[in-house]
Amino acid sequence: MRLPASIASLIITGTALLAALLPACSPRAAMQGDPLSALHWEADDDARLSHGILLLDQSMRDREVSGLLEAVRILADISPTSRPFVEAAAWLLLNRSPALTRDVLEPVITRFPDDINPYLLVAESWLEDKQPEKAIALIQAYSAAHPDSIQARQELAVIHTKAEQYKEAAAVFAALPGKAFSPFIRYCHAKALAGLDRQAQAISELRKATKEMPEFVEAWSDLAAIYAQRKEYMRATAVYEHILEQDPANPSAWLRLIAAYLDAGDRQSALDVAKNAMYVAEKLAFAALGLFLEQKIYPEADTLLEHLRKQPDTPDEIHFYLAVAAYEGHKDIPQALQHLEDISPANRFYERSLRFRAQLLFENKQAAQALDMLRDAQTLFPDEASFFLMEAHMRNQEKQHAAALTVLDDLLVRQPDNQDAIYSRGMALDLIGRKDEAMDVMERLAADNPDCYQALNYIGYSLAEQRRELPRALTLLVKADQLSPDTAYILDSLAWAQFRLGQVDAAWVSIQRAVKLEGGDDAVIWEHYGDIATAKGKPGESRRAYLKALDIGHDKPEAIRAKLEKL
Repeated sequence: MRLPASIASLIITGTALLAALLPACSPRAAMQGDPLSALHWEADDDARLSHGILLLDQSMRDREVSGLLEAVRILADISPTSRPFVEAAAWLLLNRSPALTRDVLEPVITRFPDDINPYLLVAESWLEDKQPEKAIALIQAYSAAHPDSIQARQELAVIHTKAEQYKEAAAVFAALPGKAFSPFIRYCHAKALAGLDRQAQAISELRKATKEMPEFVEAWSDLAAIYAQRKEYMRATAVYEHILEQDPANPSAWLRLIAAYLDAGDRQSALDVAKNAMYVAEKLAFAALGLFLEQKIYPEADTLLEHLRKQPDTPDEIHFYLAVAAYEGHKDIPQALQHLEDISPANRFYERSLRFRAQLLFENKQAAQALDMLRDAQTLFPDEASFFLMEAHMRNQEKQHAAALTVLDDLLVRQPDNQDAIYSRGMALDLIGRKDEAMDVMERLAADNPDCYQALNYIGYSLAEQRRELPRALTLLVKADQLSPDTAYILDSLAWAQFRLGQVDAAWVSIQRAVKLEGGDDAVIWEHYGDIATAKGKPGESRRAYLKALDIGHDKPEAIRAKLEKL
């Protein structure tokens, strides 16, 4: 978490803070009027001040929140400045206690209304609580009361940027005087400009920031990222290499450099960098390997894997990556299984390897072995829901719906609030024909979890299929699409509800999107495509769609052939 520089400079501890505060309330300063009574009163306050400061220092060292709050209480009326409260609040904020930060500072703001530092920390606490509007309102209020405070305007611009309110941020930055632009403010200004797609101006600000502060790694990183977005890969790679000259152990720079070379189509340079990264940190090499595998660049992935295998003391987890490469790159399931079997139970990848092995066995038509493996894994990892969910899914695929339901009921005894298990149970009930019970499960799930798009989709599609509550069905499916955009089966459901409501043009737009997405190559989706195309008066499209549904393997082929005959 970044604390404003002004606050960071105030954070001192123990005797240093005591020395900074005590002279302002020393006995000598009080020796006017009635010397004896004043001396006694001030000496007592000095003792309390000393005790409070030392307690604050010790509490932060010992990470004792109760002691810190007691120190704040002791100092509440006697500290002549906001410093100890700022120090306490900064410690609380850095230790993820934003509400306590505000509790400490709100009285301080009343006592010291012209001191910006408490305001800045309270604003940071609201940002931590994901309530930027309150942070903005607070700093706006301070700025209105102190129109000459450049620091307040700087912080307001920074908060707008953090809240991704880039237009508002850019307006505040534009009104700042030139002397207000430190390297950090230029960096934040560049983020706002980039957020407004004003990349050339963002580059200009980042160049100025890095010129003024050559060691500003974050600014260099953002500069390189913008070059990469603009497909200026030579400039991007040059900046990442410059970062690595300054900070050779920077993992993000290594991986982004590899990614930039891959995006540029320079696989050899990416591979060379990945090999060099291995000598910086072993984990970096595996992360780099993941980049090659994600982009399905298998020859270079194989080369890097072979290079890693030759290194002394290569960890077991290399077998997981070898399995991924064998499966995805070469479609060699037996080889992939062999690699997974080489991962020992002590390895951090063991749990993942069991899931992968079960998946491969099932795909290789070895369902019984896959299910046996999952049951063994459930014994080894009784709190890992994925093994139960995988078994239920496989049993449903094998038409063992009652057995799938039993597995899910067992999981829900262990984890009654598991959303995935509740949803899967509803689907299992649907598959065995207990559709009313399935709908009840999904309705309760959606009520308890309004953002569960799977449940919203089930309810909306079921209502559309039954031609009832169609306006509600459409509302639910629109929300599901917003929660999980570009999901083929949700767009299909949305198209079907629109079609049933007579909104044929909207349905045509939705179903065309659905078939183009991953997962859109589904027999039922193509059947719906054909039905909507028929309603649009496009018999050629309808015929193509029905034939596609038959080719994929629709579970009701006679019904599809009947639709073809009608055409």
